[in-house]
Amino acid sequence: MKKESQKSAILSELRRCKSDFWYFCDKYLLIVAKAEDESGSYLVKLKANRAQKHIIGSLVRGNRAYVLKARKLGASTIVAAYFFWRALFTPHFKVLVVAHKRVAAKEIFQIYSRFYGNLPSWLKFSTEAASTEMLRFRHGGVIQCTTSSSDDARGGTPHALHLSEFAHYGDLNNTFASIMNSVPDSATVVRETTANGLNLAHKLWLEDDGFEKVFVPWTWDTHYVADEKPRSKPPAWFRKYCRDHKLSRGQRWWAYKNWKEKQGGNWDLFNQENPINPEVAFITSG
Repeated sequence: MKKESQKSAILSELRRCKSDFWYFCDKYLLIVAKAEDESGSYLVKLKANRAQKHIIGSLVRGNRAYVLKARKLGASTIVAAYFFWRALFTPHFKVLVVAHKRVAAKEIFQIYSRFYGNLPSWLKFSTEAASTEMLRFRHGGVIQCTTSSSDDARGGTPHALHLSEFAHYGDLNNTFASIMNSVPDSATVVRETTANGLNLAHKLWLEDDGFEKVFVPWTWDTHYVADEKPRSKPPAWFRKYCRDHKLSRGQRWWAYKNWKEKQGGNWDLFNQENPINPEVAFITSG
């Protein structure tokens, strides 16, 4: 009787996980968090932030999103979580991730591998093959991470495509066209990148091409605040920037400290790394 009760509970939980992405994400997906001190890193549950919820919301409303962002806001992580959920619970669902560099492709695949490796046994569906680039479930679902220069980026017909940092692909125009030509209209596609000047990525941002445009400014990250007031007085133009964008006191202090220390007083570099609107992102990165 006890075994039957456990089996029933597991089946009920499976059904809920399959039907509710946010429930599955919050309860079962783990990511690496870095300690604020020097103690290293540790695993925590993936609790989506504002930017991540906004990105997934765009995919729920439609199946195509162009995400332009500041750095390190968790865009790749939440896209991986959503596509992992789709591949795990959908037989023969193929996910293709195309990164701009080999090291980036490996880092994104590690996110998928960590998701799978830390699932409870009853959720860890059997796999047929696994490598440093591919995870293949026995039910036919596939997750593959590769680079924009690889032939793997142009083959097959994925059901979900993640173009990671696509503005930084080599030979962007030809590479982008050859990848997109292999993608069916029904596929879910995420173009995700930091800006890289006024190239094709800028042109696509301005076009009405069926992709929901999702911009994520640095101000959406709740960690980008400082507790200590700057020792020197910020210049008048910096104070105007803070007023224009209605920055909180902690955000003002963080922006000043980041600009002076990490960007060496280079305001263009600060805006390149931490854009507050799309125009600034494209212009300063160019």
